Amino acid sequence: MKKSLLLISFIVFSAFNIQAQCVPNTSNTTPGITPDSATGLSAGTVGVLYNQVLQIFVPATTPVVILGQTVNVPVVSVELNSLTGLPPGLTYACNPSNCLFPW
Repeated sequence: MKKSLLLISFIVFSAFNIQAQCVPNTSNTTPGITPDSATGLSAGTVGVLYNQVLQIFVPATTPVVILGQTVNVPVVSVELNSLTGLPPGLTYACNPSNCLFPW
């Protein structure tokens, strides 16, 4: 009986602590990265943990020139290969960990 009550208490307590990691901004329709470096990144302080979520909006198709003709090609996936310009000591992580995002 005590084990059952403990288990139920643990489940109820855990349910109240579940929260989403981030909420995507679905109103953005302009291709690019938000927030950009000029208008929205949080300031960092030396010696203090820093976390910033970036959203990348990729259009469903992209124009490609094939034999002189422009063709709209569908985007199947997006892969992040690297980030440049990070200060020493800062790294990045993707979710999913392989940095491959199906479209």
